[in-house]
Amino acid sequence: VKSYDRSYKKCESIHNTLINNIPQNVLQTLVDNEKTIGGAREMYTMLKLVFEYAEKNSLIMPQNNRVKYLDVPKREKSESRYRFSDQELKTLWEHKHDETVQVILILTYTGARPMEYFKLTPEDVKDDYFIIKKGKTENAKREVPIHKDILPFFKLHQEINSQGKYVYWTRHSFEPKMEELGILYHEDKKATPYCCRHTFNSMFFEIPNFNETYRRFIVGHSREGVGEKVYAHIDVKELKKELDKLPTKFS
Repeated sequence: VKSYDRSYKKCESIHNTLINNIPQNVLQTLVDNEKTIGGAREMYTMLKLVFEYAEKNSLIMPQNNRVKYLDVPKREKSESRYRFSDQELKTLWEHKHDETVQVILILTYTGARPMEYFKLTPEDVKDDYFIIKKGKTENAKREVPIHKDILPFFKLHQEINSQGKYVYWTRHSFEPKMEELGILYHEDKKATPYCCRHTFNSMFFEIPNFNETYRRFIVGHSREGVGEKVYAHIDVKELKKELDKLPTKFS
């Protein structure tokens, strides 16, 4: 709803124009003026809903639904998930005093899905772990240890959670900050917040003799092949010992 409201406000120039009188090129310009693919698709979706409503209520004829003929950019295949390189991680740690970078490092060193982190409340955060009460799957419910090196600024960010601003943060904080640091693009790929989770998993695999059961528990992956009794007896302190092996210093 917030994204639709944001897009609607950007259409102020046609707010008082009869929908039948809005030229095709004006609609196309509204889409083209968006700076990101996500923004362009949000604008298109909002316009599509408005014109579909008008068509359904006989305010326009089907052939006058100009939104059907808009050119909308597709999400780039290069916007995929990948592991941050050691140099990229080094750059992030060199800017650890920046608030946005702190959140990026929190996501990278907890393995939490971005939406899981942004839905946390202060009550979910304990001394050195946090509780995810619900998530994408049944396995998402879990206790997640907090890496010793992100614990100081993890606590600083408890207040930003539970505000439902993940999409806003991605567009207005994550992408600009990564671009500022010169690491928004990795070869031909564009970074997304989910690269943090991918990096976590990759670094975990690089731990000598890593415990796969622990990794699956921390990130909330499928428990297939792991007995429920095993999961029930996993201690968050043991998880934290394994998690603290993840490196935070890079040459």
